[in-house]
Amino acid sequence: MTRYLATRFAGAIVTLFGITLLIFMAMRVLPGDPLAQISSEGQGQYRLSPAELQKARASLGLDRPLYAQYGSWLADIARGDLGRSFWRGEPISELIMR
Repeated sequence: MTRYLATRFAGAIVTLFGITLLIFMAMRVLPGDPLAQISSEGQGQYRLSPAELQKARASLGLDRPLYAQYGSWLADIARGDLGRSFWRGEPISELIMR
C-alpha cells in the first residue's frame, strides 16, 4: 500500500511539473511582447522609449534566462502571487476573487 501511494504521489508531482511547464512555455511562445503591446510599439496606451522598455523588461525579469524566469514564476504561483493586471493595475488574485 505504501509503495502504491508513493508511486501515485510521484506521478502526481511529475504531472504537476509537466502542466506548469506547458503553461509557462505557452505564455512565452505566444506571439507578442507584453511590453510592446502596452507601449507605442503595439499602438498601446503608453509611450515608452527603448531605454524605458529595457528597464521595464529588467524589472519584470524578462531579460533573465528562461529557466530563471520559470523558477521565479513557479515560486510566485506557489505563494499565490499571480501578478498584477497591466490594464487595471490590480492584483490578478483579487480580480479572480470578484
